[in-house]
Amino acid sequence: MKLSTFVLAALCACGGGTTETETAAPAPAPAPTPSASAAAAPSASASAAAIVAGKLIAIPQLHLSGAALGKVGSINVHPGAAGAMTVDTDAFSVNVGAPGQFDPKTIDQARQRARSYSGRNEHAETLPDGWSFTFENEAVFFGDVSRTIAGRPYFCSISQPTSERRDRAVAFCKSLAQQ
Repeated sequence: MKLSTFVLAALCACGGGTTETETAAPAPAPAPTPSASAAAAPSASASAAAIVAGKLIAIPQLHLSGAALGKVGSINVHPGAAGAMTVDTDAFSVNVGAPGQFDPKTIDQARQRARSYSGRNEHAETLPDGWSFTFENEAVFFGDVSRTIAGRPYFCSISQPTSERRDRAVAFCKSLAQQ
């Protein structure tokens, strides 16, 4: 048994996931058209897989969808930490959910948190329904987006290895809308 096969088998046996490069995935089903996506309301037991129509990524569990900029490659929507949903693509990754106890509630709180991470290159933006704040330190590009959509508060938490990935995640969060 090759070491990589052993490691893969151990990950699967321990509940770890696999990536597209570790196993051959079945041929994907054709992407639904936007009208078909709108007509099919997700149930509470909707699968965690993303519904993709063009560049629209749906998060059925939160009844939200957002536009992804550019080529995103593979897409996976799955449960994240503290009840949030994680959207993972080849172009960005973001956690989306209700604001948590320790998430900043204002731009000033986000700015204070950035300073605790030795943040620099801060950028704050007021949105019609919330705010966004980005910063970076030596190794990580961070972003926070706070929005109220259809009367419900949502928070996007972003930490990426490049500014391009962070900016794509911020743009995705700014585009979120109720399904």
